[in-house]
Amino acid sequence: MMAPRFNLWTPSAALIGALSLLWPTAAGAEGAADEEAQKARPPVVSTLDFEASANLSLMFAELAVPDAGSLNPVGVGAYAAVRYVPATFPFHAYFETGGGLLATGTTTGSSGTRYDDLLSAWFFSPGVGFDWGSLRLTLGVGPALVFTNRSSPSEDTLTTSLAVAGDVGLSYRFFERESWALSAGLRYQTIPGAKVDALSLGVRLLFGRVEYRK
Repeated sequence: MMAPRFNLWTPSAALIGALSLLWPTAAGAEGAADEEAQKARPPVVSTLDFEASANLSLMFAELAVPDAGSLNPVGVGAYAAVRYVPATFPFHAYFETGGGLLATGTTTGSSGTRYDDLLSAWFFSPGVGFDWGSLRLTLGVGPALVFTNRSSPSEDTLTTSLAVAGDVGLSYRFFERESWALSAGLRYQTIPGAKVDALSLGVRLLFGRVEYRK
């Protein structure tokens, strides 16, 4: 008489098969529950966005005394901004502050002394923006501190003045994921009282967002 043989793999295979059939069902039910929970949340009515930007600028200026030195009109800047953006309205309000180096140069005085010159500014710019799809147009007006530094081997002079500044910007958002976004654009800045006009090319990072719901 032959002894009965038991295949231990048969119950295990059946159990694995049953679990494999139940797993997609459980995952689907969990996904559906999450989707329903998202739908049940109140809609977003506005956001508070936090941004940082960096740019290269080209300043339009001439030497005060032609042929008496050199001018490098290329500068760099960095800015931080906070924006209040309604969800159903294309206009938004913002406040931006920041600045940087606008230009460097050298001049030669009447006595033959060579001076190194630095021109920089710090902006405080409240403004309004208009969003159209991935495009954003901004207009800001506010005070600016203008710093002029002139140095030589024997002296170092820093002059500070307060003036009204304005800027117009146009940017395009090419990446966005949840509360992160990247934009690139142009900005024109002017400080009429200090005879400063500059065109900037830069990138802007949205790194934080607070949502307000009904």
